[in-house]
Amino acid sequence: MRGFTLIEMVVSITLLGIVGLFVGEVVRQSLVLYSDSSTREALIQQGRFATERLRREIREAIPNSVVVANNCIEILPITNSAIYMELPTPSSASSSIRVLPVVKSITAGERIVVYPTDSSELRDSVDGSGQTAQVSADVDFTASGAMTTMVNVSLTASTGFTTLSPADRLYFYREPVAFCLVDNELRRYSGYALHRASLEHTSLGQGVRVAGNLTAVNFVVSSPQLQRNGLVKMELTFSDNGEQIRFDHDALIYNTP
Repeated sequence: MRGFTLIEMVVSITLLGIVGLFVGEVVRQSLVLYSDSSTREALIQQGRFATERLRREIREAIPNSVVVANNCIEILPITNSAIYMELPTPSSASSSIRVLPVVKSITAGERIVVYPTDSSELRDSVDGSGQTAQVSADVDFTASGAMTTMVNVSLTASTGFTTLSPADRLYFYREPVAFCLVDNELRRYSGYALHRASLEHTSLGQGVRVAGNLTAVNFVVSSPQLQRNGLVKMELTFSDNGEQIRFDHDALIYNTP
């Protein structure tokens, strides 16, 4: 029985080596493509979650309350809104205001703003003038037995609002909410005072992680126009394992002054 010669064995081993290298490269490329696809999909999921979370909170903010600084964006979420019957003015200041009830009850400590146009005034101390006031006592709408009854909201100080709302509308708010880029994370901050030292994450307390692998953020606030309300343009760049994806989204603030 004839066997293999040495030359035949060497040729066979060489051919097997070449085939093995080819198959190994194919497998390696497949693994690289799978890893890249997985990384890209993970970045897309993080980006979608982060942008949707930002849009959901920004669009329900007090009009003209958005502030941007130091890779942070801060908003004042609306806790309630209402229609007033007669607004106290500087010439007829009052320690209460009569409003049409809203779905949620109003609690002591909440602030009231009428026709908000200045983000700094929304955060300043309440002094009985301007466009802001503060609720001094809880208001329980269930006592009236109907949601179409006007109720009195008591204020901490006698207040005269300088500008009326074209729609006789006022908003209630309490605490700000901020999103900041910290290292490579987008973090959400809440529960801190309106009179924060500055809009940077070191002044806002302990934040909650929203997304990771974030390398850059850019927020641009556009003022309201006749054709639309306030608009916030968001640019978020995510990067991981050599992959980079940028999300460009607009968040429209639903409410008007």
